[in-house]
Amino acid sequence: MSAVALQIEPSGFEIDHESAREFVKEASKAISVERFRALARTLEKRQERMVELLSPDALPQLTEEAFGELAGMVFQVRRRDLRGLLSRVGLPALRAGLASLLYPDVSLAASGAASIVERFDSFLDLVSGIERERAVALASGLLHGVDPDGAWLSAVWVWSPDSGKGVLSLVTDGDLGIAGLRDGELYRAIGDIRSSLRPVAMEVMVPLCVSERFATDILLATVYSVYMYTLYKVKVSDSFDKFLPPLFELTSRVLGVRRCEVD
Repeated sequence: MSAVALQIEPSGFEIDHESAREFVKEASKAISVERFRALARTLEKRQERMVELLSPDALPQLTEEAFGELAGMVFQVRRRDLRGLLSRVGLPALRAGLASLLYPDVSLAASGAASIVERFDSFLDLVSGIERERAVALASGLLHGVDPDGAWLSAVWVWSPDSGKGVLSLVTDGDLGIAGLRDGELYRAIGDIRSSLRPVAMEVMVPLCVSERFATDILLATVYSVYMYTLYKVKVSDSFDKFLPPLFELTSRVLGVRRCEVD
């Protein structure tokens, strides 16, 4: 690994530019520029729809159907989780919890908690009836949907506190400094790491017609998908395609995109 390819961060880890380039180079053999462009366009449209449903004006009228639509845009979240959640928590309490999660001024007025760590943990407590990693995916997916520039994804494929592994370790070297962190603290730390990844995302994804707003998301999803393909090829040889969808479909799915129209 070339020393020139590494960007040293003050927290003790390094951004591995060369590995990021190699992962995207490998993906580009199977994913065309048109597909990358279509994925970025789909993410933009999804974000617009999330804002439409979760704006401060719309949120008080959020219906169960609309909440199901939102959750369907988040990887890992299952509809049966939502049915149980709505039954246990109730729609009015869920609306209030979402408002506090998404909007710091609402949270501050309601509970005196305005930091992202407090808001994140409070929402996870509210939805504690569903599996923790799915609750984390839901919280981070909705935050990122409403504010893709100021919030980020924190699904299990990005980083799993239980296994201590995730896609972040594939494009960094050194100690990420997140071992032992949970929930809100981990979410904040992942945001700091993602910020450090932005320059390499701009370098390798924007030339593929990926918008700057979603370049880091698509970079990480691409790296993860190529890694999974490589892993399964080693484990199950020629039959790996029985266990995984096509590379572009896998990349889209982990970003919560179930269907992507390509021109």
